[in-house]
Amino acid sequence: MRDRRSEILARLPELFDDIPGIIAIYRNRDATYEKTRPSIIINDADEEADEQNVSQSVRRSSNIVRMTPEIFVSVSGCGEEVSTEINRIRCEIIKRVYADPVIKSVTGPNGDVHYGGCTTAMASGRRMEGEVVIMITFTYPLLLSEL
Repeated sequence: MRDRRSEILARLPELFDDIPGIIAIYRNRDATYEKTRPSIIINDADEEADEQNVSQSVRRSSNIVRMTPEIFVSVSGCGEEVSTEINRIRCEIIKRVYADPVIKSVTGPNGDVHYGGCTTAMASGRRMEGEVVIMITFTYPLLLSEL
């Protein structure tokens, strides 16, 4: 049995574990406390079928799916120093995900990794805290023979 979704979600904390300055990494959690920052929270979030790229005959035995977990980075403080730290961690996460041979293997030859952007708490009308949600979409085959 193989669950590519679970493999990717289990791999992400391993990839981020030694990012300099990160105190804690959590999975499927709402928020972190000030004393455990800088931290990363990985929420499983959503998966959806890529209906445009699969023919009717292929759908019976496989499918291509896209998963976009929430990768939430939280740093103490606010202002320019925090912004610099958030951006450093964001770049490190993106670099590690794209370069990881395990992620490449799990997504397979029909899969992909796509950085879709980020949303920060540092904008007019927002809390102006050191927080960012990074959106990376993983595309991979869902093969009935593997389940």
